[in-house]
Amino acid sequence: MDIEQVAVFYNSINVDIITVKNFYTKLKKICKCLKPVDITNRREVSLFLEAMKKMKNIKNIFLINLGGDGSLFSSLSILAKTLETQKIHTISFNFGNKGFYCFYPKNLLFDFLEDKINIMDIIKNDYEEEN
Repeated sequence: MDIEQVAVFYNSINVDIITVKNFYTKLKKICKCLKPVDITNRREVSLFLEAMKKMKNIKNIFLINLGGDGSLFSSLSILAKTLETQKIHTISFNFGNKGFYCFYPKNLLFDFLEDKINIMDIIKNDYEEEN
């Protein structure tokens, strides 16, 4: 059976893994197939990239980055260069000094989930309900 989509959470360099895990565990409506990856730990990143390569049957993989201002885009570019871009969709949450905001390509995030639900709305609403 093909898996339709997987959401993978990882943190950028200037957000500690504890913050990421706390955010990740509060979400209840997202299918969590992998634990958050500590982007500062080379071994974890290596294992994560190997696991991604083996996910041949997954139609859409959402990489969800929890980042601050400094390393947000560099973290995304490291992963984007490594993985197949056709089925990889990046969503970035920024916990910078302007509060909770996101960078994401809107056209990629619609129509992927059943009933045409926007995955961004699910994540944002889920997070806000818990805080």
